[in-house]
Amino acid sequence: FLHSAAKTLKPIAGIAAMGKVVAYSSSGKLPRAFPGEAMFLVAPSLGSPPITEHEKAALSRLDSLADTKIKKVSKLSEVQIDGMQGIEILADGRAVKDALAITIYMVMLFPKEGGYYLMNGTMGKANQDHEAAMNDFRSLAHSFKRSSR
Repeated sequence: FLHSAAKTLKPIAGIAAMGKVVAYSSSGKLPRAFPGEAMFLVAPSLGSPPITEHEKAALSRLDSLADTKIKKVSKLSEVQIDGMQGIEILADGRAVKDALAITIYMVMLFPKEGGYYLMNGTMGKANQDHEAAMNDFRSLAHSFKRSSR
């Protein structure tokens, strides 16, 4: 899936048992070692017809992220990664469980054959590695390649 070396994030061991999910965190552990720890997840959809309204689909998916209340979308742009059109979003929100201010980075890619790939990075706004983790989120997302299996 991902072909970039993250500087602040480590692959989470054992996550492959969950299927086609790839995950990274600052500690390399799941659950998070502390509230607000940087975490990046990649997962394909479980199938769906081709999605034509990319921005609408991405914003809807952003609003449905688990344990997350979105406050403001500060950036929304079109991207192309691995030959797929997609939407890249940067947003501010709150982790409901911890009542923690968070930054959300999300990329949703739309293969022509249908479904989508979701890449989601979250971290506490007070995280001391905020800028470095955000760089890792972008680098990992933009290095995404579909497996040939």
